[in-house]
Amino acid sequence: AAPSTTQNKVKHGRWTRVTHLHGPATSRLELGSMSPPDDAPVGLGGESHGLGAMLPYTLLTVAVTFLAVVWRSASLAALEGLTCYILPETPEEVRRAQAAKAAAKASGAARRRRANNASNRAVVGGNIDEFGEESIAAVKVQKSMLVLRPFWAHFDHLVFFALVVVVNFAAAEAAPHVRVLSGVMTENVLLPVLCLVALVSAVRALVKVELDALTPPVERQLAAAAGVIGFVTSLFFLLLVPPAVMDFEIERTSRELAPAMLRKIKQRVGGSADRPGPGYVEAGAGAGAGGAWIVSELQIMIGLSVLAGVLSGALFAPAVRLVRCYVTCVRPPSWGRRFVGVSWWAAPVLHASFALPLIAAVMWATPLVREPLRLTEDAFLLVRVGALLAAAAAQLAVTPSLVQGFLDGGLVAWYERKHGSLGP
Repeated sequence: AAPSTTQNKVKHGRWTRVTHLHGPATSRLELGSMSPPDDAPVGLGGESHGLGAMLPYTLLTVAVTFLAVVWRSASLAALEGLTCYILPETPEEVRRAQAAKAAAKASGAARRRRANNASNRAVVGGNIDEFGEESIAAVKVQKSMLVLRPFWAHFDHLVFFALVVVVNFAAAEAAPHVRVLSGVMTENVLLPVLCLVALVSAVRALVKVELDALTPPVERQLAAAAGVIGFVTSLFFLLLVPPAVMDFEIERTSRELAPAMLRKIKQRVGGSADRPGPGYVEAGAGAGAGGAWIVSELQIMIGLSVLAGVLSGALFAPAVRLVRCYVTCVRPPSWGRRFVGVSWWAAPVLHASFALPLIAAVMWATPLVREPLRLTEDAFLLVRVGALLAAAAAQLAVTPSLVQGFLDGGLVAWYERKHGSLGP
C-alpha cells in the first residue's frame, strides 16, 4: 500500500487500529495487551496475526532448528571437548585415560603449558601419570558420555528452546527498527507459545530431578521449604508493592482474562465473538459489572505466587550448584589455578551473567530507573528489552564454563580427600 498522509486511530484498550486512506487497514497489539477488540477478525487476534505475519518467524524458527538440532546439536557443541576427571578402575577406563594422556603429550600447546607450569603440575600431573591406586585421569568429554547421562534429553531441550526464544525475541524487537523488515515482520505470535512451552519444559525437568530417587531426601526437604518461602514472599510482594513502583497489571488482567477465555470457548463450540454459541455461559454469581465474568485480583495473585513457589523450590538446589560452579571458576584453589578456573576474558562474562538478571528485574521498577535517568516511554521499553536479551545471551554464553566448573569440582574433591585438607 502507498504511504498515507492521514491516519485514523481508534483505541480499544491498548489495541490500536490504524486505517490507511490509500491501503488496507492493519491492526497492532501493543505490548501487554490481553485480548483484541470485538471487531477484530476471528482467528489468532487480528489481520496482522494471519499466516502472512507468522511466515517470517516460522521460517526463522525452522532455520534455528536446522542449525541447532539437525546440522549440529547446540548442546553437544557447547559441552563436547570439556575436561572431566575419572579414577581409572576398569580396563576400559585405564585405556581411555592412557589415550587422553597420549593425546595431551602430542599437543604442542599442552607441552608448552607443562613447561611453564612445571611446579604446579608436579602435584596433580604426577598422580595422573602414575595410574596407580590413587591416580586420577583427565579425559575429554565425548558425545557418548553426554547422551548417556541422566536428564540429558531435558538439558538438550532447554538449550534448544532458549536459543529459539532468544532469536525470536531479538528478531521481533529489531524488526520495527529496520526499514526493510518493518513491513514484513510484524508481531511475533509464535513467541508467547514458545515461551510457554519452554517454561513448562523447564519446570517439568526441574521437578523430575527433585523427585528422582537419586536426589537426597534433605535436598527435597530444603526445596520444599524454599518453595513455601517463595510462595509467601511473592504473595506479600504482590499485595504490598504499589503498581506505581512495579506494575504487574493485575487489575487489567482481572478484568480481561475471563472475557478473553469465554470468547475463545464460544468460538471453539461453534459460536462467534459477537453471537453466543451452544457453550455460552450466562452471567451469574461471580459476574462483574455489566454481566461480564471476572477473576478477582486475589485469585490472580495467588496463582502467580503458586508459580513463584514452584519455581523457587525447583530452582533451589540448581541455584546452589550454580553458585558453587561460579566460585570454582572465578576463585579456584591456589594449588589448582593452572588446572581449574576460566581465562581472563571469560571471568567478566561470568560476572555479567550473574549481574544482568538482577539488572533486568530492577528495570521493572519504574521509579528506580525511568525517572532518575529521565527516559522516555519508548527508550524505557527499549532498555528493558535490551536487559532481558543481554541476560539471556550471557546465560547461554557461560553454560560451557559453568559445566566445566562443575566437572572441576571432581578434581578439587579428589585433591582435598587425598591430602586430607581443603587446600589453601
